[in-house]
This record gives sequence, structure tokens and C-alpha cells, in this order.
Amino acid sequence: MMYYCHNLHFLAASYSMAGDFAHAKQAADAVAAHAAPMLHDMPMAETYVPYPIFILVRFHRWNDILALPAPSPGMAMTNAFWRFARGSAFAAKGQIAKAEAERQILATARKETPADVEFSFYFNKAQRFLDLAENILDARIAAAKGDHTQAISYWEKAVEVEDKLYYGEPPEWFYPVRESLGAALLLNGQADRAEAVFRADLEQHPRNPRSLLGLLKSLEAQSKTANVEEVRREFVVAWKNADVPLELGDL
Repeated sequence: MMYYCHNLHFLAASYSMAGDFAHAKQAADAVAAHAAPMLHDMPMAETYVPYPIFILVRFHRWNDILALPAPSPGMAMTNAFWRFARGSAFAAKGQIAKAEAERQILATARKETPADVEFSFYFNKAQRFLDLAENILDARIAAAKGDHTQAISYWEKAVEVEDKLYYGEPPEWFYPVRESLGAALLLNGQADRAEAVFRADLEQHPRNPRSLLGLLKSLEAQSKTANVEEVRREFVVAWKNADVPLELGDL
């Protein structure tokens, strides 16, 4: 049963990377449904339960997130990620006070999580994932306030945290945070720095379509025409099975 969950996790992560929301959500819902009955005898299976929440965040399905019911009170980490998702949704909608309220609840959850507790099949600590969630939510709140310099600083911190995670297949954090850092830099007029960030992500995640789009836009912003068409072709191929459009604001 656990191995089947691992396979479903891989499907959800792969479809998500390719921009196929329908299949990513289907696989994520399936892995959570299969993992939930195992929690009594195998608490570590909760690692799989938040994945439907993560898929909605990945695809910026903010209304869907705000419609989600609260998870079972016994799943502390899943509840924390639900708060993270709600905060992200409120920030995206410009409802800053509500986003900050969710951020406070997330901070409390982090304080109540023992430092030695793992939320991982690869020895990653729960605190590290909560640290990632906090910095990402802080970045989104700062952006909602129009403080793009501060938002970029939080994105950079989130990337630093993500880089410290132990290797896992698929990666245990649901998306490469460099996508968001690169987009924030580019939208803030720092195309050269954005290009470097997207190239760094593509070294770790070859043919990642979101970073290919970011690289394409970064090159265009700098009038670097030499490789633009090659990158554009790579993006089109990488995004060919997607069922959603893609813009920089989606990263």
C-alpha cells in the first residue's frame, strides 16, 4: 500500500510539473485517500495527505483552496499547510489582514512542532518544511503590499531552505521555489538576475517548463535574441500536455 502511494505521489508531481492540472489533482486526491486510512498504524503516511492542497497552491487555484474544509485536528502538519495555502490565497486576492491572520496561525504551528520531528521519507525535519511555508507566505504577503524588494528577500530565503532539504524522489517540497524567485525578479525589472535563477533551476530540473518560460521572458527582456527561439521551442514541447495557460504570474 505504501509503495502504491509512492507511485501516486510520483504521478501527481510529474503531472504538476508538466502543467496537467486535471491529472495532477486526480493523482493527488488518490494518494491522500489511500494514505489517510494508514495513519493510525503508520503516522509517517501523513506526508502524503497534504498533496491535494499543494496541487491547488501550485496551480494558484485560490478559490478552490478557500473552499477546502479544515483537515482532521489530529493531522498537525496537514493543518499547518492548509493555513499556508489559505494565507497564500488571501494574499493573492489582496486580503492582507486575512493572509496575516493565517500567517500567525502557521507561526504558532511551527513553534509547537518539536525540532526533532520528521515529516519525510528522506529524514527531512518538519520544521524545515514549515520554515519554507512561512517564507513563501511572507513573500506573497509582501508582494500583496507592494513591497517587491522585501518579497524577493523572502523568496531568496525560501530557496536557501529548499536547497537544504535532503534529496528525495520526487522532491518532498511540491515545487522548485526558484520558479517564484525568478518570476519576482523579472517582474521587478531584474531580468539579468532572473535569468541566472531560471538557469540554476534548469540545471536541477532539466526541461522544467515554468523555468523555460521564465528564461525565455528574461532573455527577451534583455534583448538577448541568440537563443530565444531555441528556448521557446523547448518550452512549447515541455508544456504540450498542459491543460492550463501559463504566465509569469503563475510561477
